[in-house]
Amino acid sequence: MNWEAIGAVGEALGAIAVIVTLIYLAIQTRKTGKVMRATAIWDSQISFVAINETLADGGTISEIGGLHLTGVSWGDGPPSRWYPLSEVGGRVPRLVPD
Repeated sequence: MNWEAIGAVGEALGAIAVIVTLIYLAIQTRKTGKVMRATAIWDSQISFVAINETLADGGTISEIGGLHLTGVSWGDGPPSRWYPLSEVGGRVPRLVPD
């Protein structure tokens, strides 16, 4: 074998190695994309659970959400736990329990 034949074999092996590497990287990129999508879906579901827990705990936010869901508007009058501001006449929720 002369040096030209050895060089040609080396180039062929190098080309095969590049193709195998590109295939490997494509597979890894695809797997990483699937993991990232699954993580994003999981995080969004955890966020919705946290929001639902906040709305269901019976606090002020759940009262406001309940008013919204029952169709009570601001013009229907404030709930009994709200009090008027002095001259402004606006309504704000009480922050301390009765």
